[in-house]
Amino acid sequence: MLLKINLGYKTPAAVDQFRAPQMNFLVLLIIMLLCPLALAQSRQSEIFSNASTWGAVNFNASCTTPELFDMHFSYYLSFQYKMARDGFQRLLAIDPGCCIAYWGIALTRLTLLWGFPDNSTFAAASKDAASASACSATSIRMTAREKA
Repeated sequence: MLLKINLGYKTPAAVDQFRAPQMNFLVLLIIMLLCPLALAQSRQSEIFSNASTWGAVNFNASCTTPELFDMHFSYYLSFQYKMARDGFQRLLAIDPGCCIAYWGIALTRLTLLWGFPDNSTFAAASKDAASASACSATSIRMTAREKA
């Protein structure tokens, strides 16, 4: 519906007959632009919710839930750094002795493929690496691979 404002003059009928098709075209164009975006968003959430589509990772981590580590590491390998970091942090909340999760968090901060990190990001990654070292010094369940 077109909003008509009366400014004291009458619009010729010839002008009105051209506005309706233009408005219909505009509405159709907006719908055509928005529908693919909505479909892409739904497909993206479907892909992210199914970790099996990311490929197989079997790191054999010494965590109490190694399959969670593998899933979050597969996110990292697929350049989904924020998802991977959030997952590693949740893994540490479940299993504070999963030292390799600190290493995973540090890796997600150092996205060297996209450019060298700034000083604050590098400091945060260094802190995460130090946390991994401190954790590994007290952990008795780490595998030889994780200690290396």
